[in-house]
Amino acid sequence: MSLFSIGLFSFQPEVQAQTAGCCCTDCVCPPGPQGPAGSQGSQGVPGPQGPQGSIGPQGPQGTQGVPGAQGPCCPVVGTYTSIYSNLDQLVASETSATFELISATTPAFDLSLAATTGQVRALQAGIYLVNWGVDAIEEVFSFPVRSWSFTVFQNGTPLLATASGSTSTSPDDIVTHSSGVAIITIAAGDEITLVNTSVDPVNLVAHPFGTLNPVASARLNIVLLTAL
Repeated sequence: MSLFSIGLFSFQPEVQAQTAGCCCTDCVCPPGPQGPAGSQGSQGVPGPQGPQGSIGPQGPQGTQGVPGAQGPCCPVVGTYTSIYSNLDQLVASETSATFELISATTPAFDLSLAATTGQVRALQAGIYLVNWGVDAIEEVFSFPVRSWSFTVFQNGTPLLATASGSTSTSPDDIVTHSSGVAIITIAAGDEITLVNTSVDPVNLVAHPFGTLNPVASARLNIVLLTAL
């Protein structure tokens, strides 16, 4: 017997033993059943924070909410009017001076009739400072010489605290100035006028001899002190 035959013969039982006990093709067995899960390990150390991502696109605009209720009324700040005239006016007894020019005003006054009837309508209730002035001369001279006066009227009623007057001593007088000032309470919608409270007509003079420019023959200022 040759050595090759002896070697082949000696390895043959092992191969047969493997083949005889094998449960699959080519003696490669499938994996066994999965064992039970092990216990959870301890949590690892958190990693560093990553960089911030880019900003996404803007979403669509939401629907408009329901408007809220109107807030309480607040006092009007800076409520005033200042009007005047640069015209010569003959103002009859118990009639009003007129004001065709506006120096400054706020929307709290209706001045639509100031140039025709002299009426100023207040739209904001409050306590006001009122002052007025005229440059005038008596139209009719008598003996004894009578004085003349103007008074602020509120809704057709004279406010005696505003009344003031003067006297033109002779027809040779060029012009005389008179003015008045008072603090009054005005309701919204009240009408304010400056009325000739003289017996005789009074000439309001805008162009007295010797002046370089017209004077304010009549002026009226109303300034809110406290809103009501």
